[in-house]
Amino acid sequence: MMVEEQWEYHVEVLGGALRGAKADELDAYLNQAGEDRWELVCVHQPQNSNKLWVNMKRRLTAATRRQRSRLEDSW
Repeated sequence: MMVEEQWEYHVEVLGGALRGAKADELDAYLNQAGEDRWELVCVHQPQNSNKLWVNMKRRLTAATRRQRSRLEDSW
């Protein structure tokens, strides 16, 4: 029987109303996300905005399920 892969997704908004994300900040953020096993899906910049929407995904594993359940319990 084939096990279906499951994913979790995360959207991060970088930059602000007055200035966009600097290249070195974006680089540092993506490197940290990569260490946490996030994979970049796409980056979107809304029209007339300095903000970047960074969309990422990673495989949902037993460890990330436990981490998510602890975060949900704290809400």
